[in-house]
Amino acid sequence: MNRVADNIIAAINDFRMLPTGRTVVVALSGGADSVCLLLNLLELKERLDIKQVEAVHVNHLLRQESGDDEAFCRELCNRLGVPLSVAVIDVKSLKQKHHSTEETAREARYNCFGQVGGAQTLIATAHNATDNAETVLLSLTRGTSLKGLCGIPPVRGDIIRPLIYATSAEIRDDMNRRGEAYVVDKTNTDVQFSRNRVRLNVLPQLRTLNPSLERGTTKLTKYLREDCDFLDTLALKQVCLLQTSKGIDAARLADCPPSLQRRIIAAFLTDNNITPSGLIIDEVTSLLVTGGKLNPQLDKFIIVRHGELYTENFHQNYKKRD
Repeated sequence: MNRVADNIIAAINDFRMLPTGRTVVVALSGGADSVCLLLNLLELKERLDIKQVEAVHVNHLLRQESGDDEAFCRELCNRLGVPLSVAVIDVKSLKQKHHSTEETAREARYNCFGQVGGAQTLIATAHNATDNAETVLLSLTRGTSLKGLCGIPPVRGDIIRPLIYATSAEIRDDMNRRGEAYVVDKTNTDVQFSRNRVRLNVLPQLRTLNPSLERGTTKLTKYLREDCDFLDTLALKQVCLLQTSKGIDAARLADCPPSLQRRIIAAFLTDNNITPSGLIIDEVTSLLVTGGKLNPQLDKFIIVRHGELYTENFHQNYKKRD
């Protein structure tokens, strides 16, 4: 019995990840998770009606072993007959002052994914149920909204995560059963990183309370995503009902339940090309009561005046003051 394959099929069916006849490109790091995903998708190719299984490897040039990881992926794909794309990115040269190396690497990696394949191509990343549990716990400790407790989305645009039901233990059991080699990232044992502390110290303790911890977290995030999606849909409908000639009816928005109010404000900000951070949403919420204006970014004002919430570009506001 291959539990990983069963979990992949269940996830693909539950989240409608994979329309028939698509090319699937596996984000291949060379680690156990991504190698396991590649091997299982190759075996399930006919059953899942996948047109082609390919791979993409991103070399971030961050570790001494980066070249070895790339060589491993090339050798593996050559042996399996899998087309492989390789991108080499100097992440350190891209890193900005207020971004961590991990954030910069992730952004660069997903930019590469967006350039692979065409309209009928899906990118499969190897995030699994244990990763999902870690993400939920990290979000919980930092303080988060409902969306933050929803964990790792199984589908996000053209990104799919077929291993989202499989635990790390099941993945390693599958690799051991196959006798397949994979690369090991030594930084995964460095407890300076918060995620590693959760993985190595916190999760083992929680499993003493519930050995099926990942299953429970998977169920939790599934239910929370359903609730979150419902509230988001409801909020979008309310946005239409609250439309005014300039923006949104501020008085009626102030009377909405908080869970809807925050989502409506987030949608309003997104529609006006403003990133809906928690801080800005809180400031706009206060503005609904006090009136006035905010300047969340250099070129734009958020204004509540005469019962309406709307935005103005900086040059418009400046001319009006003149």
